[in-house]
Amino acid sequence: MNGGGTLYRAGFVIGHDGDTHRIIADGAVLVRGNRVDYVGPARDFSGASDETVHLPNHMIMPGLVNLHCHTTGAPLSRSLLEDSGNPAFFMSGLYDYGRFRKTDSEETREVIRYSLAELLKSGATTIVEVGGSDYVDVYRESGIRTYLAPSYRSAAWDTPDGKKLEYVWDEEAGLAGLERAVDFVSAHPSGEDLIGSMLAPAQVDTCTPELLRESRRAADELGCRLHIHTSQSHTEVGVMIQRHGGSSLEFLEGLGILGPDVILAHTILTADHPDSNIPWCRDGQILETSGASIAHCPWVFGRRGTVMHSLGQYVRRGVNVGIGTDTFPQNMLAEMRWAAILSKTADNNPLSATAGTAFDAATVGGARALGREDLGRLSEGARADMVFVDCLSFDMVPVRDPIRNLVYGGSKSSVDKVMVDGKMLVDGGRVLLWDEDRLAVRVQEIAEKMWDGASARDPLGRSPDDLSPPTYPFGWTEDAGGDEA
Repeated sequence: MNGGGTLYRAGFVIGHDGDTHRIIADGAVLVRGNRVDYVGPARDFSGASDETVHLPNHMIMPGLVNLHCHTTGAPLSRSLLEDSGNPAFFMSGLYDYGRFRKTDSEETREVIRYSLAELLKSGATTIVEVGGSDYVDVYRESGIRTYLAPSYRSAAWDTPDGKKLEYVWDEEAGLAGLERAVDFVSAHPSGEDLIGSMLAPAQVDTCTPELLRESRRAADELGCRLHIHTSQSHTEVGVMIQRHGGSSLEFLEGLGILGPDVILAHTILTADHPDSNIPWCRDGQILETSGASIAHCPWVFGRRGTVMHSLGQYVRRGVNVGIGTDTFPQNMLAEMRWAAILSKTADNNPLSATAGTAFDAATVGGARALGREDLGRLSEGARADMVFVDCLSFDMVPVRDPIRNLVYGGSKSSVDKVMVDGKMLVDGGRVLLWDEDRLAVRVQEIAEKMWDGASARDPLGRSPDDLSPPTYPFGWTEDAGGDEA
């Protein structure tokens, strides 16, 4: 082995032997450039390095792969979509809450920076951003590994009365969006660069068969992946049955869309889900045989009372599943926890999914969905995307099994350092590129401006307080404290 590089020696290293992750006590990782050159017990390292960093109280693990996120606006839904929703749409916020999120270009850039800082601090080193292609400069600036998926569709959702969902169709706009997306993917092919790309016809119910077929043809020509939201809402389930006589997955299969290069965002409300109850559809068989991957975002659905049935069952059936954050909080550690816990809850079985199931999905599962065997693992030749967890942080002790501790009890405060492509982006729990405190203040200002103008953008003139009443009344009345003695 040639000299050079930095040897990181830690109390625990999560290595990968080609088949599974392994916990290596007193392990070592040699990083040379942007690659891993050695993983294994520290005592077995016989090479040379320019520098040795001793971290006896840390765990070094592979960076987490966020397979589905919306960093351009996710933080702006915080304090709005929790504990609320439109009953006409089964409490979903998809259809009439989105118009509240209105920002200009400068504000969007600040929101993206805040989002990426939040993701890095939770151990994400690779993300799939659905949208965001107009801001490629910000993602490149951040240093995080990013797959940008410019989104397009044949119809926009509208609900002028807040009760009925309407589809405003414009097939030419959808095809023009695909053309722009093809140009973007051609200019940013996936490969050695930190910026990759894929095509993203937006939602299964907003795309015509022609747009989806053309997207499949374009993806084949470009050699890129396809990403689409599907089986994500109760409303969509009903619409697709009425429109096509079957499930969303049957619709996609019938068009020849599915394959190992397809990422299906969410895919929770499949035919055999108890909330869907369409047992004559073949969703289970389609998922098992198509080779498509699922981007599972457990928290955004769990907070609305909808649970995948279940992560554990999908994995046992041979379906590749990755983890995403979708909206907020943009915290991959929390998403792993919810993925495991909600699977146990759905199946009423504590062994339905384990910490290992969730960690696999957030690492090798996401990497497999991207066709990247050099991500989501620490092995010789892999990219040097690594997370350094302080095992003596308050949320981690006492440590016997560091992965179990991380998934079920770890927090962002446990993440000490994050490296992407051999470059340290987080140190001491702080993002090195940007001023986190300034970003927090700026996002608060942007949100307040957005809330103040929200009612003018709503066809019924509703304010955020109308659609999402505060937990308790604001203000204080003279008799609130009770009568004086």
